[in-house]
Amino acid sequence: MRSVHVPPLHVLTDDEVLARDDFDSLARELLEGLGSAAALHIRGPRTPGRRLYELATALTSVAAAAGSAVLVNDRVDVAMAAGAQGIHLGQRSLPVADARGLVADGRLVGVSTHSLSEAQEAQGADYVFFGNVFSTDSHPGREGQGVEALRELLAPSTGGGLPAGVPVVAIGGV
Repeated sequence: MRSVHVPPLHVLTDDEVLARDDFDSLARELLEGLGSAAALHIRGPRTPGRRLYELATALTSVAAAAGSAVLVNDRVDVAMAAGAQGIHLGQRSLPVADARGLVADGRLVGVSTHSLSEAQEAQGADYVFFGNVFSTDSHPGREGQGVEALRELLAPSTGGGLPAGVPVVAIGGV
C-alpha cells in the first residue's frame, strides 16, 4: 500500500459554488484554516477547463503552504497542469490504474464508488468515496444506500476488496 496522507475532511464544490464571487477567498480560508485535515475538490462538470485550471492553479500553492490538498475531479489534465495535490475520479472517468500512470508521484488518486462491486474495482486508489449514503439533492432520484451498505463495505469479512488501510469517505446527504 502507498503511504500518502489522505485528509479526513473532503469539501466538494459544484458549478454554482465555483461561480461565486467569494469562492477564492472562502477556499483560501478553508485550506489555510484546516491545513492537513482538509481536501478541497475542484468539481465543476459544466465549468470550462480553463476556469478549473485557473482556480486549481491559484489554490494549489495555498494548499501546499498550509499542508492541505486541492484535488481536481475528473480532469487529470487540469490537475497535472495546475500542480494539484491529486485527482478524484468518478465512474465515468479514466480507470484508476490508467489515471495513476498519468499523475505525478506522490499525488493522491481517489475514486467515487456506489456499490461493493465498484469499490472492489477501485484497486490502486489512495481512498474511496462511498455513497450516496442518504438521499441528496445532488443525485435526484437515487435513493440513499443507508448505513448498512457502508457497514458491509467496511466489514473485514467483505472489505469491499480494498486493501487494509484504504480510507473510505461516506458521502451523500450526510
